[in-house]
Amino acid sequence: MLTAFLAAIAGATKILPLGDSITFGCGDSCVGAGGGWNCDLPPFTTPCSLCSGGWRQYLWRDLQSGNSTAADATVQFVGTQLNGPDGIDKHHEGHPGWQIPQIGEIQAQWAATQPDVILLHLGTNDMGVGLQTGEATATRMRSFLNHTFRALPKTRIMLASVIGAGADYGGLAHAAYNAALPGIAADFAAANCAITFVDMARLSGIGPFCDDANCCPLLIHPTLVGYEKMASVWHNALKTSGAL
Repeated sequence: MLTAFLAAIAGATKILPLGDSITFGCGDSCVGAGGGWNCDLPPFTTPCSLCSGGWRQYLWRDLQSGNSTAADATVQFVGTQLNGPDGIDKHHEGHPGWQIPQIGEIQAQWAATQPDVILLHLGTNDMGVGLQTGEATATRMRSFLNHTFRALPKTRIMLASVIGAGADYGGLAHAAYNAALPGIAADFAAANCAITFVDMARLSGIGPFCDDANCCPLLIHPTLVGYEKMASVWHNALKTSGAL
């Protein structure tokens, strides 16, 4: 049985959740070690906790559910970060507050996990704290993808549009950024890179701005309701793209 288990792990599809605090899972109302953010109880405390799982917890359970395909049963999350609720693979590479260049600066760290698939939702902080325009953020993403495909030429990248954010956190710039992403993905696909555009903002319904049902106060991080919607979009994209 041990031999069979090790063989299954060796053949598992390695998925790297890559991004910022939304990949980390901040705002999911988990309250545990490291603090937490209960969306219903101001004042707002630390939004990220060691028990935060965000969309990753729902996606992991979807992939392990009895309704999943046989391929779904042999997946593994990878990354150098480790947090989330018990019962899931807690590995990921979500860094709260980070912008695209910062994630690029530690490429050697996450590229070493040799992922088969990267689930990429990134750019919110560039337009939020970074005060970048949507067009400038798209230029940053193009450069990021160029370097990533050089380091990981066989990896498939699932490039997501970013979900909505409040006007005070760059939300007005999201439309231009998201509009540029399909063309960027098409350019890389034409160069024989394995890339799939995932219109997360539209398919999850969390855009152009978060609403009270899907996002916490300050309109940055989803609630559990919003994260569950994001997981469903990721799961469908993984299946329809042939990534699993």
